[in-house]
Amino acid sequence: MLPPLSLRLCSAIFLSFSLAACTFIFEEGGGTEGVDVPGLTGNFYISPNGDDDNDGKDPTRPFQTWSTALAILTPGDVLIALPGVYSDEATADGKATELPNIDCVSNVGCDGPCPPGAIGNPIEVWSSEPRQAILRPSNSWAAETLRIRDCQAWTVGGFIVEGALDPPDGAEEDVIRVSGGNNITLSGLLVHRDNVNVGGELLSVGGSSDLVVEDSGFYDFRNKAIVLVEATSARIRRVHVSGARSMGGGPEDDCANNGDIAVQVSGSADVVFDNIVVEGACQGMKIQPIGLQPSEGTKIYSSLVSSTGTGIECQVDCFACGEDEECCNTKGSCLDLRVQNTVIQGGRVGLELQSPVGAVVENVTIQATNSAAINVKNEPPEPPALLVPSAAVQMALISRTLIFNSDDGIDVTLSENTTKVESCNVDVTGETYIPANFLPTDSFAVDPQSTGCVAQPSSSWVMRNILGDGTTIGANVKFRTVEGAETTEELWEHEGFPCGALIQGVNDTGLSSCSDIHVRFGLGLEQCPLPDSPP
Repeated sequence: MLPPLSLRLCSAIFLSFSLAACTFIFEEGGGTEGVDVPGLTGNFYISPNGDDDNDGKDPTRPFQTWSTALAILTPGDVLIALPGVYSDEATADGKATELPNIDCVSNVGCDGPCPPGAIGNPIEVWSSEPRQAILRPSNSWAAETLRIRDCQAWTVGGFIVEGALDPPDGAEEDVIRVSGGNNITLSGLLVHRDNVNVGGELLSVGGSSDLVVEDSGFYDFRNKAIVLVEATSARIRRVHVSGARSMGGGPEDDCANNGDIAVQVSGSADVVFDNIVVEGACQGMKIQPIGLQPSEGTKIYSSLVSSTGTGIECQVDCFACGEDEECCNTKGSCLDLRVQNTVIQGGRVGLELQSPVGAVVENVTIQATNSAAINVKNEPPEPPALLVPSAAVQMALISRTLIFNSDDGIDVTLSENTTKVESCNVDVTGETYIPANFLPTDSFAVDPQSTGCVAQPSSSWVMRNILGDGTTIGANVKFRTVEGAETTEELWEHEGFPCGALIQGVNDTGLSSCSDIHVRFGLGLEQCPLPDSPP
């Protein structure tokens, strides 16, 4: 969902790095002067220098506290947060803006339950300028910085959202938590936790449906960055996740210096990732069931994943099934996983599929793994023998996939009867296929190293028409996608992707810089120039 037209006219929220479009000069006493807000027509305004005795209907008369501002909103209203720091900590005048607790059930956050939005007519809360309104808890804060609970049709966009610097011992609260509800959109956020010794997630979603997370960056996590639990119909698009800025790198097999898991999907259905960049984690993406609740229909399209451990893992959990083999097939697995047009780099294993019922891997490029690039196994970790899924189930299709510069290619030792490999190119230093007598269909072992940019191959690339039918082996991460369907809009030339607004010391330095991803990923042996550096 885009911000209101008036807000886009004011700040061009993700199309420009210039913040000159909107200027706010604050004064003491709860007002503003020197206001220059061409076209900005939010219904209500809030400012750290506001006053709850104001009517909030003009940027010169903003509210100060979130509870007051949120309580009066109705479907279609737009609340604009003026630049500044919003915190639970009182300022010198003894006032605090509070932190937004959008709870539509309990009597907290809005001096009572917060109002719901309406489908097609949401309640919207936006930073007036991209990432100039900052949600910053006090050092000892022990709760979420932003919480949305059991709400319908709310949009929050454009903020920096931070975790506490020095929370109490044992505190593992998330930075953002979305619980229940439906039709929630988070757009243009920069979320980070400076204290990387604290657990919790940067974004935790539980039991929500029709969720959208877009054009956002997630940095500095020790545990997990994004977690979706029992979510339905979630769309995660144009998101950058990096856990390594303040942790340093670390050897390939040492995950202690990286975030544990960048993205985890648990017991969820119809979760679609478009154009995400994941790096700086022990494990890039993990899809798993919860007990007897499978993760079903997870799709990963046109993305980049780098890790020190496993790039993407589809994990089985059959223990709750007892000795019921069919239960393990359908409820203990991740069902109908699709990984398409995606680059996976580094780590021990690029793609690990454990009993992946109906999985499809198509036009994927995997490089620089120090074990098998793809490992498919129809055997849950340490299960009773009866829980090995039936060979009658087609578990996985691997098609038009390029593997190179890795130790081994595709290992189907435990799944050779339930895995189909066709039209792939595997050029590795070790074994191409395990077992050695496994026979793929129409596959090759051509050296691709003279092809230049792997992620955006040229029209003359040998992988382009090696099959003789005009189709390509490997990924071509060039265009924006919508649920896997390519648009005509260039992904990397779209100014700001995947950065949004650059924030000094957060997404512009070290291992999390969003402007030199192509260097860290080594996407092309001749260093293909993507993405373009921001102006």
